[in-house]
Amino acid sequence: MSRSIGVAAAAFAILLQLVAARAEQNTSPPVTNLYISNSNGDLDVVTGDGMIAVAERNFPFRLGELTPAAPSIWIADYKSKQMVIRYPTGSLKTLSMATQAEVSSHIVDGPDGCHWFTEGLADVIGKYCDGSGLTEYPLPNGIATAPGSFDKSHKDPNNIVVGPDSNMWFTESDGGAIGRITPKGKITQFMVPRANMANAPFGIASGPDGNIWFTLFGGYIGRITPEGEVKEYAVPPKMLKAGKQVFPVRPEIDSITSGPDGNLWFTEAESVQGQHDGIARITPSGKITEYIDLPPTCYPSGITVGPDEKLWFTFDEVSKGGLILKIGSITSQGKSAIYDMPQ
Repeated sequence: MSRSIGVAAAAFAILLQLVAARAEQNTSPPVTNLYISNSNGDLDVVTGDGMIAVAERNFPFRLGELTPAAPSIWIADYKSKQMVIRYPTGSLKTLSMATQAEVSSHIVDGPDGCHWFTEGLADVIGKYCDGSGLTEYPLPNGIATAPGSFDKSHKDPNNIVVGPDSNMWFTESDGGAIGRITPKGKITQFMVPRANMANAPFGIASGPDGNIWFTLFGGYIGRITPEGEVKEYAVPPKMLKAGKQVFPVRPEIDSITSGPDGNLWFTEAESVQGQHDGIARITPSGKITEYIDLPPTCYPSGITVGPDEKLWFTFDEVSKGGLILKIGSITSQGKSAIYDMPQ
């Protein structure tokens, strides 16, 4: 189920996820600058003081996420099905994929010093090591398939993150599962009980409590222990009135990240009448707080921690002239700000 993430992702494929290991891990370098492509084809940078500026005009590749340079930027190029490395000098190196299938924009630095990523259409987890080059690991078939999925043989691995156990963890949107792969390539898949075609796993983050947290499109946040025990938390529904009847409506949950305050932060989008469009927080004990600061015409997608320890996210705002890409930030105390992209 290669699905677009609301209007926002359909237009810009803006999927934010921190590509380095999370800040709470002692081996992680501090976040310096965040980079993202804008609709004009430029490469923009969010600097350490939270300012947004153009880093490079007419950048030849689409950077589909707010990504920290560590010190190079790793970019998934959808058109050519390649990965591109942008070095601090501005020079580029292109890496071709063996499968020539879809390369996810989610590229993370693994504990083994390699760069790990997903290939959704090929059902492959890939890694690139400076010394040994590219290695691709196909996902096993016939395991942990969600009821009602379009193709029971297709897993659609999506987001990927470094776990507290030094393995890589990823979501399977079509497989209805959370996957784990060791640095040597051993894959284990864990079924998500509530997952189905309309409630697929998508975003994933390593939590401060030593567990893995993930999102489900149908309005749930999930938690899985390193041993594979799954627990799900329902995001509170809003009540929609239709005539004399009232219906509970849950938001579509997109991305999730571990915040600097010891909680998990996630985006809510695609809800009826814009009642859920915004940013929310869940504590390790499962308490959810929603911050609905965005207008009903906005569609937030991904979220990550910025250089100033604020939570940064992108969203599209619907206007008469079409979709306008914008960036927002929110503090751990819930104070938010919206920024226009540089022209």
